[in-house]
Amino acid sequence: MVPTLAFTNIQVCDFFFKPVLDHQDEPTSFFRCRCSKVREQDIKTGYTNLMSHVRAQHPNFAAEIANSGMAGGTRIAFVHKKSQTVYSWIDWVISCTLPFSFPEDETVVKYASISSISTETLVKCMGLLTKAVEEIVAAILPEKFGIVFDGSTFRSEHYVAVFAVFTHDGNVEKILLAMAPLVDDEVMDHSAPAHVAFLRTIMGFFKCTLARVLHLVGDNCPTNGAVATLMRAPFVGCASHRLNLAVVEYMETYECHVGSQRKFPVPYRNEPYQ
Repeated sequence: MVPTLAFTNIQVCDFFFKPVLDHQDEPTSFFRCRCSKVREQDIKTGYTNLMSHVRAQHPNFAAEIANSGMAGGTRIAFVHKKSQTVYSWIDWVISCTLPFSFPEDETVVKYASISSISTETLVKCMGLLTKAVEEIVAAILPEKFGIVFDGSTFRSEHYVAVFAVFTHDGNVEKILLAMAPLVDDEVMDHSAPAHVAFLRTIMGFFKCTLARVLHLVGDNCPTNGAVATLMRAPFVGCASHRLNLAVVEYMETYECHVGSQRKFPVPYRNEPYQ
């Protein structure tokens, strides 16, 4: 009885073949096998020619792959080298929070094992990637969803994070839609109308309107409440922020005791209050 093949055609071809590159280091329709023979194959139509060669010249290919320790297999051989390079730089820059000019740094170019790339190309590709992700998110978002938003100030710049929240298959899903400065060419202050304009702009990137927002979740402050009123959407105050406000109000009664406690040196602050 012939054993069942444990590897897909993609895994087998990835193990045995490497693409033949042209003068611009781009893959052609030809692939070179480990045995040095070259075969032509249009990957868009499948792997028939490549698999025919493998079965004819490497009949024990399943055992060979299994014994190599590379049984996991990936499709990296069939990904354009330029795409691999761009992905590597984007991953490096974003994961390590590096400046866009990082790939052109002389020391980086000297020691990096991946092909070099210009800052202009990196920024262009990141922009294209952003648009691609926006289209994917737009397709995922349901007809109605909630918005959770919060602000944070860093070096006089006020940023707002916006999350879309909805249920899918019984689970609550959260997607970060934006983390951007509130003030720009269209928004000039931190008022409620400015927040509404900001949210309208963000929704536009995902082909949405504010009418699709079921509710808003944010800190319990007059501005956020006014934002919900302007959008005609229910407002759910952040429970932890509400608790914090209650604790602050409660502690005002004991401010004299708290103030006297702060005067003690740090080592003595944990001593029982007399």
